[in-house]
Amino acid sequence: MTTYGVFPYAVAKSGLVGMTRSLALDWGRRGVRVVAVSPGWVGTPLVEDFLNRQEDPEAFRARVLDNQPLGRIAAPAEVANLVAFVASDEASYLTGTEIVIDGGLSARFAE
Repeated sequence: MTTYGVFPYAVAKSGLVGMTRSLALDWGRRGVRVVAVSPGWVGTPLVEDFLNRQEDPEAFRARVLDNQPLGRIAAPAEVANLVAFVASDEASYLTGTEIVIDGGLSARFAE
């Protein structure tokens, strides 16, 4: 499923990842870690509202799920668990990077 007309999102996300790397370099020696967490489809009220506003909500949802390698949308707690790990001392050597948590969706577009 290719989505057209979302260039502002792509530009903003690229800028966020670049900012993450730059801030990690600027602040790392002071003990500040910077990590971007990039989730895919997450079952939040905002996403549910978006899905329900489609012309054919059931067909659109089926397409979304069909494109998901894990065949489902993430639960908010799954993303929260990753964020809790990233913020913990267990991830003390993690900085300047992006972690994608999208159920494998981005693997469909990797080249």
